[in-house]
Amino acid sequence: MKLVIATTNQHKKNEIQNILTQYQIHVECVSLSEIDFSTEIIEDALTFEGNAIKKAKTVGLQTFEWVLADDSGLCVDALGGNPGIYSARYAGNAATDEQNNQKLIKTLQGVQNRHAYYACALALYHHHDRLFVTQGKIIGEIIDQPEGKNGFGYDPHFYVPQAGCTMASLSSEDKNLISHRTEALRAMIPHLHNIAGIQ
Repeated sequence: MKLVIATTNQHKKNEIQNILTQYQIHVECVSLSEIDFSTEIIEDALTFEGNAIKKAKTVGLQTFEWVLADDSGLCVDALGGNPGIYSARYAGNAATDEQNNQKLIKTLQGVQNRHAYYACALALYHHHDRLFVTQGKIIGEIIDQPEGKNGFGYDPHFYVPQAGCTMASLSSEDKNLISHRTEALRAMIPHLHNIAGIQ
């Protein structure tokens, strides 16, 4: 079975594919760039869940495939939950991970409260109006100096107390055991198992 992952981010697609494989969900995950989907999706919802649903439905209604859409981001307590749904474009629409991280650390200069969490909302959709939504999160704190070479986004600055290191210092396998995306996918497993064609 083909499962379209509503992203052009290969890191995100590969992470989802690896997590599903760990749970014995054998599907072929393909990203939007791999199916030449070029319609621009404006992520203008006010929540992760709203954006995930919008992406899943937009892609599903055009491809007629099962679609899994993710919207996730970093929420920092001292910043009122920001960057939140704007995480990928915190420093501007075309911002790189490095630019987003630089803005985050500069904004938090002198701030003592570094409590934060990664949040993820997943929407699984088929054009016959079948929709399932799950959510996950992981608690951590923001550190000034980046640590680790793995991961992406804010991972080098996101320290995970339960792991004793930043998200970027974890191997892909270890990250996939505890991440916010894993938690949301774990909740989605029963729905994936029930889809026709998945045994």
